[in-house]
Amino acid sequence: MQKQLIKFKKVFRNIVCAPLILISNNSELAAKYLPNYFEKSEETLQIHNLQTSFLNGFDEKQNKKIFIAENNESVLISEIIIEGWENHPEGRKLELAAYDSMSIKPGSIVNNQILNQDLNAIYASGWFSGVKINSQEGPLGVRLIISVVPNPILNKVKVKQLNTVINNEYIDDIFNNYYGTTLNLNEFQNKLDIIKKRYEDEGYSLARINGPDRISEDGIITLKISEGIISDIELRFPGADGESLIDGKPRKGKTKDWVIKRELKTKPGSIFNRKILEEDIKRLYATSLFDDVKVSIGPDNTNQIR
Repeated sequence: MQKQLIKFKKVFRNIVCAPLILISNNSELAAKYLPNYFEKSEETLQIHNLQTSFLNGFDEKQNKKIFIAENNESVLISEIIIEGWENHPEGRKLELAAYDSMSIKPGSIVNNQILNQDLNAIYASGWFSGVKINSQEGPLGVRLIISVVPNPILNKVKVKQLNTVINNEYIDDIFNNYYGTTLNLNEFQNKLDIIKKRYEDEGYSLARINGPDRISEDGIITLKISEGIISDIELRFPGADGESLIDGKPRKGKTKDWVIKRELKTKPGSIFNRKILEEDIKRLYATSLFDDVKVSIGPDNTNQIR
């Protein structure tokens, strides 16, 4: 009996941002989310790194050129001033958050390496979209001036495009208790993980979730979710040599295409679902027509707007 190969081509709705973030290597995710009869997966569920996407005030060059002493010598810190929080509704909390993130305190003896570590620690707290550190020499030591750009109050999280798995009501249920407070990127990522888990649990393992490129001052965040729309299903019939093409043309199988496709609930225009596809493959084996069924999943580069 000839081996049969079903190749699924899928395309995602076009979205802005780099992947997310990405959370892991694509091949590792394929092994995690797809059963072993899947031959290949080039796209998997992703959530982009929010720290990378949202930090619009960070000057990387400046971060690498913070010098409070030449030749990386240590200096005495006499005073730490944190500014930039004064006009924020939760400014005092953010001032304390920045201070608590730092290992440097008045009286500390530090060098440039320690200073850069504290700069990164303030970013890692998730409360700020921009941080700059300046220094001033004084009679008792060096004064550090930490200028922060706090994240806005989170007022709304919504989905940009129409999605069939989740809607804005579901998003509100996730974030409702978080509205009216300062956006923290770490907490926000945890909320996105809840959405991600729902997609995973329901079998939508090719979905991608992206936040915006920037944090808007109005505190409204629009998520871009690409659920993984199947654009086409192609059947391939490899021969004994493993090749499914003869002189550049698809090899014809003994089984008619419609006999195979009638067993499939996975169809073009539907969202890719791993659980549904698993059941499809079980039905194909149950027909006793096939010795082997393999699935290959790849992007449809001819249609990037869906």
